[in-house]
Amino acid sequence: MYLVYPKFGQFMLVAHLFLVTYLAHGAEATQSESNATVYADLAYSSSGTNVLLLDLYLPAKSHPMPLPTIVWIHGGSWEEGSRKNPVPALSFTEYGYAIAAVDYRFSQEARFPAQLEDCQAAVMWLREHAETYGLNPDRIGAWGASAGGHLAALLGTVEGDDGEGSARVSAVCDWYGPTDFTLDAQATRSRSSTSMTRLIGGSLEQNRDRVRMANPSTHASSDDPPFLIVHGDRDERVRIAHSRQLHNALLNAGVSSMLYILPGAGHGTREFASNSTLQLVRRFFDRNLKRLSD
Repeated sequence: MYLVYPKFGQFMLVAHLFLVTYLAHGAEATQSESNATVYADLAYSSSGTNVLLLDLYLPAKSHPMPLPTIVWIHGGSWEEGSRKNPVPALSFTEYGYAIAAVDYRFSQEARFPAQLEDCQAAVMWLREHAETYGLNPDRIGAWGASAGGHLAALLGTVEGDDGEGSARVSAVCDWYGPTDFTLDAQATRSRSSTSMTRLIGGSLEQNRDRVRMANPSTHASSDDPPFLIVHGDRDERVRIAHSRQLHNALLNAGVSSMLYILPGAGHGTREFASNSTLQLVRRFFDRNLKRLSD
């Protein structure tokens, strides 16, 4: 089986990651510190000798079924970080959301688009096992921060379909994710620029096609889901120009997009964990995954 990426400008065929399902049906539920019911270490795919895992958090209290699901994608410059303790998304279980915190391959192991392929495989796994865990396969959203925001944005703009399952999502929340890597080309010594080079697998200048492929703005089209983009105006690691570019590309394509600028906020600073910011995100997902009006 294969994954097809028609929006890359050509049909890219990559071998579909072998799906590992034996853990999914044998997993036992436990309680997390937030009182959510958690199915930990569910194997959703494999790559070489590594098994890719996700943790699925379900509301501890009764909520209307099947549950809308948010895929949480952690940050870490595509080379570090963990799916464990998916703050702040975990708090959304209180409001009737399932949260799937996912692994993906780091740039030390595989260059782009491996990371996107992994996130797409996770979405398809959730659809395949939706009935098992009481999930709504038609109400899956993506939310990520920094490198995770970049991958969430790509989930919303790049088609992924292996002929048997879809990786399409219904809503995307992107927190300060990079878009056009060339925006930081002058800052060659910055951490973000170095991480982008490692992700691409070489010089940004010499890999322009792959840089373009990694830019969610270049894939924006009218059938993309609604976006909420949140960025701090004092972010020195990923400049706000990245989010402005994506927002404008989405609007130009006729996509519903809201760019919310946090005054005084840096890269992942405490303003993102404020009640007002989280309420903004929850209203966004309520509108697009629960179909609730404000």
